[in-house]
Amino acid sequence: EMTGRSLVLDGDIDATFYPWLGIEANNVTLGNAAGFGDEAFLYADYLKLRIKLMPMLKEQYEVDTVSIRGAVINLARNEKGVSNWDDLMTEKKDEGSFPLAAVVLGGVDVQKASLNWHDLASDTVYKISNMDIKTDALRYGEPLKLSVDMDFIANKPALNGIINLAGTITYDIDNQIY
Repeated sequence: EMTGRSLVLDGDIDATFYPWLGIEANNVTLGNAAGFGDEAFLYADYLKLRIKLMPMLKEQYEVDTVSIRGAVINLARNEKGVSNWDDLMTEKKDEGSFPLAAVVLGGVDVQKASLNWHDLASDTVYKISNMDIKTDALRYGEPLKLSVDMDFIANKPALNGIINLAGTITYDIDNQIY
C-alpha cells in the first residue's frame, strides 16, 4: 500500500516464527512503477528469507542464506531520466548508523535469475540471464567466497558473452580497501 504497487503471492507460502522468523514463497510478483508498463518490476519463482529471532533482542542480526530462484528484475529509466525504482527510494531521517558488525548473513544463493535494463533516454538495453550467484557466510571483516555465472547481451555497444568468475573478496571497510 505504501509503494502504490501490486504485490502478488500466487503460490505456496510458508512462514516460520521460531527459532527463525521467516518466509518461503513461490510465484512472487512486485508490480512496476506507474508509467513503466505492465511488465513486473520483480518476479521470483521462489524466495526464502529468514532471520533468527532471539539474537534480534540483543540487536544482533543472524540472517540465514538468502535463496532466490527464477527471479526476473526489470529495471528501466524513461526519457526524462526517472527510473522505475525511484518511488521505492525514500529519504529517511538519520536514526543512527546500522551496526554492520552485528549482522551475519548465512550466504546468498541465487539461481537462474535475469536482470534487464532498458534506458529509454539513451536507447540502451542490457540483459543478464542464467545468473547464478553463491556466497559463503558473510561476517563483517572476514573474507567472502563468491562465485558468479551469467550470460549477457548489450545493444550499445553490441556485445554478448558468458561470464564465470570465482574468488575470495577481502575488504577493510574502515580504510576503504577491497
